[in-house]
This record gives sequence, structure tokens and C-alpha cells, in this order.
Amino acid sequence: MAIDPLVNRQFGPYILLRRLAVGGMAEIYLAMKQGPLHVRKIVVLKCISLQNNHVPEYIKLFYHEAELSLRMSHPNIIQTWDIEEIEGRHTMVIEYLYGVTLEDILKRQRASSEALPLNVALWIAVSILDALEYVHTLRDLDGEALHIVHRDVTPQNIFVRFDGQCKLFDFGVATSARDPKQDEKGMLIGKYAYMSPEQCLGENVDGRSDTFAMAVVLYEMLTGHALFARENDIKTLDAVNHAVIESPSVYQKTLSPKLCAIVLKGLQRDPSSRYPDARSFGEAIRAFMKEESIEQSMFPLRRYVFETFLDEIEACQSFMERAIREVQAKYPAPTFCLEKCAQAVCEDLVPINEGSIKISVSKLTHIPVTPLLPKTCAGYQVKAECQEQAPTEASARPWKLIAVISMFLFVITLSLCVFMFLGYAP
Repeated sequence: MAIDPLVNRQFGPYILLRRLAVGGMAEIYLAMKQGPLHVRKIVVLKCISLQNNHVPEYIKLFYHEAELSLRMSHPNIIQTWDIEEIEGRHTMVIEYLYGVTLEDILKRQRASSEALPLNVALWIAVSILDALEYVHTLRDLDGEALHIVHRDVTPQNIFVRFDGQCKLFDFGVATSARDPKQDEKGMLIGKYAYMSPEQCLGENVDGRSDTFAMAVVLYEMLTGHALFARENDIKTLDAVNHAVIESPSVYQKTLSPKLCAIVLKGLQRDPSSRYPDARSFGEAIRAFMKEESIEQSMFPLRRYVFETFLDEIEACQSFMERAIREVQAKYPAPTFCLEKCAQAVCEDLVPINEGSIKISVSKLTHIPVTPLLPKTCAGYQVKAECQEQAPTEASARPWKLIAVISMFLFVITLSLCVFMFLGYAP
């Protein structure tokens, strides 16, 4: 595959470091934005592919995804920061995550023929169910329910950071109340092996479709067996609707019957027989974890990922260090003159005596005087104690005025008392 001409070059305010993925609709790049004084921000840029960059239907889908993503702010959802047009390309700016997808973890699990640790699988499940509960109940600024359905909850769209935090991402095929066209019957959108039966039939779906998909993912994490995946799409769709769903204990003998019952309830083909929402599903799993004294935190997952993907962690760190060095050599960071900044600050300084200064503290709220300003500035000596807002003559003036007025009132009161005494004396 030819190297994309965009890589290793300036792209608007960003410098492209690597192309991470390419699909039918979009391309994903790792990028960096530089600022003065070694300020750097690593981001991910999602750009509409060149062949679709001027196709109205794809542009609408792209901006629909951005509209939904920009509304969301949750610790278990990848954050989208902005959308803009850069050099003619429609581009989303997304947070960069340091980790692997759940699909990578499951592939490693299958290769080693070892089951995913129970506490790891359950923690991933409750984390993503928390994200789905947030998505399903999200409201617009006017308080109107958005009724968002992700429609593509799969291992490929679940990200696990190396610190153990799980995040749901890719709302490219999500539907909402504000997007009635995507709710048209007959449309099959998503990955067939993780679809709910109603989604496979092209029917309108709600949040329970996403919880079914999460139950399929949990089944795979607990057993290492892909529940509905078959050799082709037709057989996969048939399996979703008609295949016998065996208990997870058939593949993993050590699983608790209670946990198997929880998973099987999430896999009911009739939506009314499933958990009513993601929150109920998550609470059932948490109750089981508490009953079995299973740690409910990201730390077991952090240890597992670190031990399993140590080579990938080191390779990622090495790449980032090398990429930053190359960027610094090829694209010097923008600079600004600290002397000019100090000169601008000194315009707000008033001389008092012997070279000391009085500083308008309100204008220096966010300016650390000592580390940034030179020792002398426009002929004045800058003193560190200015940051401590030491009392000055100006700050003492109000108290002097109060004292004078108080003395004046005291003299008048005393005089009235004397006159009254003399007037009534015999």
C-alpha cells in the first residue's frame, strides 16, 4: 500500500504523524498540535475519505456523528473536541487514547487459549453499560430526550486504555430522535454478529438493542466463543434469529450459574424479556461482583493489559518519542518574545521610589511574576513580594480616612455633651 501523501506533513494547525486506519467512509490519523514553550497536544483526526469528501450523503452522516459526539461528556466515552474543515477536508478532532481495542484483547486471548480473567471481563462490561446508560438517557439543551442508539456495540468499538479505563467510541451509525431518516425500516447498519434480532430484521430499535449487543460481547469475553459469528453474513444473520443460545458454562465450566443467568437474560430475543435498560443490566452484574467479592475497579484490568501488551506499550512509547523528535527537527514550534510580554506587563507598573514598583494585582492574576519576567523591566526592579500583595500606602488610605471621620464625629459628640451640660447647670 502506498504511503498516504498526507502523512508526515503539516495539515492545517496539526502535524500528521501516522495513519491509524482507513475505511470506506473515513481515514483516521494520529496528529500533533504544537504551541510555544514546548506545549504539545496529541490528537486523533477523523477525516472523510477523499472520494467521499464532496458527496452530500456522506457529509451529512459525518456531521450527524459529530453532532452526537460533541454533545457527550462521559468518562467511558471517547471525547470529540471539535469539527472543522481543514484544507478542504471535513475533519473531527478526537482525544488520543493510549491503549488497545477489546478486539485486540480477545485476539490475544484466543491465541493463548486462555480465558479472559473474570474480574477483567465484568469490569469492561459494567464500564460500557455505564456509557450506554448515559447515551440512551442523554437530553438536548432544551431538555428533550435524544433517544440515541449506538447500533454498533462491538469489540472493535470498545477501547481499553493501558491505565485500565474503558471507553465506547464510533457513533458513525448511531441513530437519534433528531435523525428520522436513519430509523427507516429495512436498513441493516452495524456488524451482523453483534446485532439484536430486531436490528437484523431492519426494524426500529431502542436502547435494549444495544444492551443485547453488550450481552453478546460479554458472552464472548467470558467464553472465548463468538456467539453468532458464522462463515458468511447470511448464516450469521440466521444464527442471530434462530440459533440455540447455549449457557456460557458450556464453554467455561467454572462460571457461576447466577452469572450465566444474568448473561442469558441479556440475550433474550424478545426485547421485553431483556433488562429494561443498560442501568439494570449493569446493576445485576455489580450485585453479582459484590456477592462474589470481585474487585470493582480498573486496577485488575490495568495489570492485565500491562502484562499482556508490554511489548506494544514499549513500542508505542518509542514511536511517540521518535515522532516528537522528528517533528521538532522538521517543524520548529512557534515562538513568542518573553521580553515583549514583560514590556506589555510593565506598562501597568507604577513607580514608587528607589526603583521598587507597585503592581496592579488584578492585571497579573494569571502571570507568575518571578519565573517569567526578567529581573529588570523597563528600568524597574521587579520584586517577588509583589505576588504576595503586601500592604501599600494606597491600600492604607481608606483606613486613614475612616479614622479621620471617626475622630471628627467624636469631637462633635463631645462638644454637644459639654453644651448640654452647661445649659442645664444651676
